[in-house]
This record gives sequence, C-alpha cells and structure tokens, in this order.
Amino acid sequence: MKLVCASFGLEMELLENYVTVLVVENAGYLTEIVSSLKKQSEGSEGEEGIFVLAENDKIEKIDKKLALVIDPFSISINERKIINKLYTKLGEIAPDYFEDKAKLTEDAIVLLDKLVLASPFANLVYDLDYNWMELFKGFNVRFEEMAVTLVEKLVEYMHILTNLLGIKVLCLVNIKAYLNKQELIELYKVAFYNKINLVLIEMTEGEVIGEEKVYIIDNDRCLIVK
Repeated sequence: MKLVCASFGLEMELLENYVTVLVVENAGYLTEIVSSLKKQSEGSEGEEGIFVLAENDKIEKIDKKLALVIDPFSISINERKIINKLYTKLGEIAPDYFEDKAKLTEDAIVLLDKLVLASPFANLVYDLDYNWMELFKGFNVRFEEMAVTLVEKLVEYMHILTNLLGIKVLCLVNIKAYLNKQELIELYKVAFYNKINLVLIEMTEGEVIGEEKVYIIDNDRCLIVK
C-alpha cells in the first residue's frame, strides 16, 4: 500500500510491520498536509485533496480506508460513523431473530394500550411495528468504553476501526508528544497484529523507535528519506 502526495514529491510505501513517520518541519506545510488528510478522510464533497492512497496499483477511497486522529483525547469508539456501521452489522444478523422481535412487539403493544387507556388523551395512536435500527437507537446500543490510559484508548479505537470499518491506515498527528517510548512500542505491536498501517505525522524528528521508516519534509520543501 502507498500513500502519495505529488505536490510534496512524497511517495510513502506503507510496509507490513513498519511504522511510517512523516516529519514536517514547516508549520505551513504541516497545516496543508493535515488539512487535506482531514477533508479526504471525512469524504468532504468537492474536496479532491492532495493525497492518493493505492493498493496493488488500485486507487482506494481515502474516506473508506484511512482514518486521521488530530486530537487523541477526543476519539471515541462510539463515534457516529462507528455506531452507524455497528447498527448495520447488527441489522444483518437480526432476521435470524424474527420470532423474538415479534414477541417483543406484542409485549410492547400491550404496554402501550395500557398507557393510552390510562392517559387523559383520546386521540393517541402509535405504529404497530418498528425496525431494528429504531430498536438499537431506543436502547442506545453501543460499545462499552473500557480504556483508562491514552494508549489503551488508542488500542481500543484501532481495534474497532480495523474490525468494523475496515480501516487499513491510521494517521496520528504529533502522537509522540503524548506517549512515552514504551507506550509507542505497545501501540506499534497492536497495529502490527491487526495489520493496520500506522502513519505518524510529527513536527520534529525524534528518536527512532523500533521499526520506523522516516520521511522528512524540511523547511525548504525538500524530501529526505531515512
């Protein structure tokens, strides 16, 4: 898999069991890169962006295969995109439980009849059936968030992105400012196990940790590969 940005002469090969580190020394260049990745990963209409993601010479939709984290403290495994996909997956299983749903509907109608009769209003009506999505939303079906530390939160998030959304590339902005060496190593191991490509976008070149491949865009817009 490759992440390419022609305007910066950048062609990053995302190798299995390697972490890609992109160091952007100029604040303006960093803003341009992160801004484009944000718009493309969100699938903003009318935004072509400056990045291309390709696998086996086939161009992939960035909003389907790549996720960007700018603020790691604000991520949640119950984001709208994740919950919508979860409900879709549960809806695919749901037809196997048609009889259970029918019994639940019957019990709900009995309860609603009692409430309507007990109310002071004579013109109350209700639907006699509901779809699975309404049931999931009504009971607020969601993932239980178990993470305590930031690295645990990132690991939990990465697992959901990979197994539910099919994300293959996770870009983290300035994550080295928040995680120590041991936490980064732990994060890398989980990424390798889940076969997700980590791309760290940093402002400064720091210590190379483990299996990192480093690309540097310096203040003169020159590309250095280490």
